[in-house]
Amino acid sequence: MKVTTTPASSALLTTHADELFDVEVCLSQYTHMPESSFVPPAFHPIADLMTIPTSPSPQTTPSSAHTRRDRHLGEGYVYGFLAYFMWGLIPIYFKSISQVSKLDILGHRITWSVPLLVLLLAYQGKFRSLWPTVSKPGVFRNLFLCAVLLSTNWYFFLYATLTGQIMQTSLGYFIVPLVNILLGVLFLGERLRGFQIVSVGLAAVGVTIMAVMGGVFPSIAIFLAVSFGLYGLIHKLTPVDNVMALLIEMLCTFPLAFGFIALTSPTMTWQYWSTEPTMVLLLLAGGLVTTIPLLLFITAAGRLPMVSLGMMQYIAPFMQFFLAWLMFGEAFPLSKQLAFGFTWLSLLVFAVGTYVYSSTGFRRQSATIQNAELTTGELSLASEPTA
Repeated sequence: MKVTTTPASSALLTTHADELFDVEVCLSQYTHMPESSFVPPAFHPIADLMTIPTSPSPQTTPSSAHTRRDRHLGEGYVYGFLAYFMWGLIPIYFKSISQVSKLDILGHRITWSVPLLVLLLAYQGKFRSLWPTVSKPGVFRNLFLCAVLLSTNWYFFLYATLTGQIMQTSLGYFIVPLVNILLGVLFLGERLRGFQIVSVGLAAVGVTIMAVMGGVFPSIAIFLAVSFGLYGLIHKLTPVDNVMALLIEMLCTFPLAFGFIALTSPTMTWQYWSTEPTMVLLLLAGGLVTTIPLLLFITAAGRLPMVSLGMMQYIAPFMQFFLAWLMFGEAFPLSKQLAFGFTWLSLLVFAVGTYVYSSTGFRRQSATIQNAELTTGELSLASEPTA
């Protein structure tokens, strides 16, 4: 007996499909995600960074679209982890070139990032799209704002690292997730689950203890948090290819950066290059150290909800803290011990809550699909004429 789909059964199946899309699995809040943030089915970290994400086909079925979004979310977590792991280790790089002035390091970071990004864009064959992208309403304005936020964030991070205040950078990036969550709720309409509210509250207590009991107003930490939170938000709202967006940002500050090191920095003289080859190589490596984690972060920001992205950002400050304490000998008083205790508890609540909620979501998804299929078959059989 052949099973056919009647108008009534199709309508009922559509209703079940709508219910399916209401199921949020692993915090998949994609309501405000731009079209360009969807990725091709194949997953490869380097290949994905070098291709423009495409929108799913309009003919995509509910189950395949849901699977695509789950894959999309999983890739975002991979990119986010890699970005924050690399940022966690970056104080080691800056300490290795501490004999160079802070402005010189900043100038080299921007200058040597541009050739790498140009090569990536050339490989993609997207130079023809550069001007049309920049000329879109609001794109240059947004990316110029990103360039200003990024360069000032870099300078204050350098200042704190090279003056023995890595704990301040750690505190700043502990605050960043709270800023991201706030921005996501205020500007993107993202919702907080109960366990997320508890997790954010515990993290806020830890950060408050760290700031108040430390006895010094953490101005550097607060600036790092706000500037980087806004940077991520603007990128999420600007649907531009990752490599192209970062190149435009670097080009906004390139004339000032290159002009400064070319005219005033001793690191750009032939004598310095011939007598300090190791230091020159380290400065040139600033392009890689700068560009790779940023590309990973921008990619993750387009794929993850601000809530999830905010909680992942604890990876880097934890690593920076342990580097400051164990490698560089910064103090670890009671205030910081309490702060880290609350933060670890916050992460535990978030991890357990996410697991429980995602498991419930998957069960609801499976039940909805099965009910839709059974109901469609029953309606089709009932409407079929008997012999």
